[in-house]
Formats: sequence, C-alpha cells, structure tokens
Amino acid sequence: MTGNVQGGVRQAVLADVLRIAAMRLAFIQQIKTLTSEKKSELLESQTEMFKKGIQDGSMLFWVYEYDNRIVGSAGLLLRETSRLDSDKALGKAPHAELFAVYTDSSFRRHGIGTALVKAALLEARMRGLDKVTLQPTDDSIDLYRSLGFCGDSAHMSLKT
Repeated sequence: MTGNVQGGVRQAVLADVLRIAAMRLAFIQQIKTLTSEKKSELLESQTEMFKKGIQDGSMLFWVYEYDNRIVGSAGLLLRETSRLDSDKALGKAPHAELFAVYTDSSFRRHGIGTALVKAALLEARMRGLDKVTLQPTDDSIDLYRSLGFCGDSAHMSLKT
C-alpha cells in the first residue's frame, strides 16, 4: 500500500472480534513460529477472550476500517490496582493496559496505529483513568514515545 490511506477509526463491536483475534495471531506469528494446531487454539482462545471482554465491559477495542476491511486494531484492558492515597488509606486507582495494537503489514506507516492509540487514549481520559500502561515492541517504542509514553522496551506508561 502506497500513498495516503483514507479510512476511519470506530469502536469495535462483537462482529469484529474474529478479525481482531486474527490480527493478534498475525502479530504473535511475527514473534514465534506456531504449529497449525497452536494457531487454531490461539485464534479460538483469543476470540473467546475478546468476546467475553467486550460483553462484560473489561475490554474495549477500536478498529481502523479501509474499504470495508479492518486493517488495524487497538484494545484497552480496564483494570483497578491498589494504591495508597494522600491519607495513606488503601484505595483503587483505575487504569488500563493498551494491547492488541496491530496494523496489517501492507497498511503500516500511514498513521493508522497512531489514530487507533489516540482513540483509546481519548476514551481512557473520558473515563477518568489514572494511567495507561503497555508492553511495547522494538518497532513501536517511537510511536508510543511520540504520544507521551515514558519507559523502556519492557514497560511504558502514560499518566492521563
């Protein structure tokens, strides 16, 4: 894919889950070799996990659609962690983990990942989440730093 990619970001619905899981599987296959059996198992487990997360509200996803085809995704896993507040009382701090950020290889370097992450960050801010964390890949660190994330190749975070 060359030139300007015109499409759009939208929040994902249950019907998108299989495509999101397939993109997640494509990402995993870039990291390690999988047998056909393992691919099938992962696709099924990821699909079920994402479907359950959307249904119970613990996961939110966005997709980038180009020419009626989903070519990118990003997800937020909503969490609460314990923290000490200013009065030393134990409380809950809502935050999210950014995950499943993936752009189809033929659509990379067109701002799709940036648009998806910005949509997820906007939602995090609207929900009043304290921070967003992620585990970057070597290829994604510069993208996340350009969006304000701090950290290293193992863990990055952004206070919202």
